Amino acid sequence: MRAAAVILALALGADCFAPAPTARTSTALNAAGHAVIVQNKGGGHGEIGYHLAKNLADKDLTVTIVQDSAAKKEALPFSKYGELPSSVNVEWVDTSDASAVEAACGDKATHVFDNNSKKPSDASPIIAAAKKSDAFYSFVSSAGMYAAKGMLKEEKKVKDPPTGQREVEICVEINQCVGCSFLGDDAAVLAPSSGEEPASLRHRAGVASMAWRTTRCFSTNAP
Repeated sequence: MRAAAVILALALGADCFAPAPTARTSTALNAAGHAVIVQNKGGGHGEIGYHLAKNLADKDLTVTIVQDSAAKKEALPFSKYGELPSSVNVEWVDTSDASAVEAACGDKATHVFDNNSKKPSDASPIIAAAKKSDAFYSFVSSAGMYAAKGMLKEEKKVKDPPTGQREVEICVEINQCVGCSFLGDDAAVLAPSSGEEPASLRHRAGVASMAWRTTRCFSTNAP
C-alpha cells in the first residue's frame, strides 16, 4: 500500500497512525486496473458496493466483489448481482474468516475498497491484502462512526469514546485527504449547500461515485 487511504461516507476522517503518507502517483483508475470491493451483509453498504462495481466496470476495470456470505441473496441489491457486467466477479465469503477474506482479495488488486469493516479486526485482512498488492486502499464508513446522537456539530467530540469504525479510521493513513470528498459530480466539495443542514440526502449511485473519484486526491492522472 504505497500511500494513504480515504475515509468516505457521512464524514471524512482526521489524523491517523505513522508513518506519514507520501504522495501517490501511479494508481489511476484505468483499463489495466483490478478493483476489489469487500462488503458486509448490510443493504446500505450493499447498494454502495453494487453501484461502485458498476462505475468501475464502466471504466473498464476488472472488479471482484468479496461479499459477506451472510447477506440475503434474495434481497436487494444482492439479488441483482447477476445483472452486473461480465467484468464483475462475485465471491461469497465468510467475512469472519480473516484468512478467507485475504485470500479472496488476492494479490493483484490495484484498488481495494473496504465497504465492510466495523472494527479493526475486520479491516486487518483487507489492509493486509492491499499491502500485498501495493494497492490503493479506501475505507467506507457509516453513521456508526459516531458515538454522539442527534444533530452532530464539528465543535463537539462526536467520535468519543471511539466506536469500532472510528478505531478503523484511526488505524488508516488518511491525512493527505482530510475533508476532500466527491459527491457524484466533477467538482470537489466539502458538503452540499452550506453544510449546515440537519441531513444531507444523496442517491446511492452518487455516494458510490465518491469512492472512486476520491482517488483524484492522490493521483494526477486519475479520471
